[in-house]
Amino acid sequence: MNIQTKVRQLLLYLVGLGVAGCSTSPPEQQVGQGAPVASATSVAQPATAEASTPSSGSCPLPVYDMEALNNRLTEKQSLPDNVVARLVRQYPRLPEMFRKTEDGLNLYALDTVRCPKFRLVSYLYQGYDYYAYLYYVTFSPDGRQLLDWAQVATIGADEGWYARASMRLGPNGRLRVTALVQDASDPSTYVTDYQDSVVTAYRLTPQGRFRHTRLDSVRRDLPPSPPEATPDQPAG
Repeated sequence: MNIQTKVRQLLLYLVGLGVAGCSTSPPEQQVGQGAPVASATSVAQPATAEASTPSSGSCPLPVYDMEALNNRLTEKQSLPDNVVARLVRQYPRLPEMFRKTEDGLNLYALDTVRCPKFRLVSYLYQGYDYYAYLYYVTFSPDGRQLLDWAQVATIGADEGWYARASMRLGPNGRLRVTALVQDASDPSTYVTDYQDSVVTAYRLTPQGRFRHTRLDSVRRDLPPSPPEATPDQPAG
């Protein structure tokens, strides 16, 4: 097997499009939180390469503890730059963020869920030590077409901006994401003066398209920070 063939198989495996089933070697494990269709609160164990379609035929979206996941990932677990480059060439409709590959910017393939008419792959894009974005991407079963994608959660902090996200799977199968963001009205001041709390529900159609509904949105002003203490000036 030549190098090009090996790289192509690795690329297809990483997007969960069936290479593991064609290989004679045991499938590798991908980084994740455990069974991707379960709302586990721990990310202590890696996920298997693929999760089978639930017996009901539905495809609940994976649920992650974003803080724990982001803290556990290491740069060695990220996709190599050459693999990411091939990925975006093959699927030009991938998020624009995936095209940014430099030191400190890392893309991780988390889990794959096999659904009746598509495959769902979750990715985490990590930017330096400041932020992380969670993306869900759907592909056709044969891997020739990217169907849809959605950015569902963001965490991070930098110069007055602060973001956290929590996720849970509702009884109706929709993924409920609560985003908490604090930021500055005037970015040049770096003074955090408001907070947004937004609750959004996500679901997948049987054709692998994402649908989302905003359930709640609240903005409130934050009290000004107390002035920094200054040392007493010596008497003149």
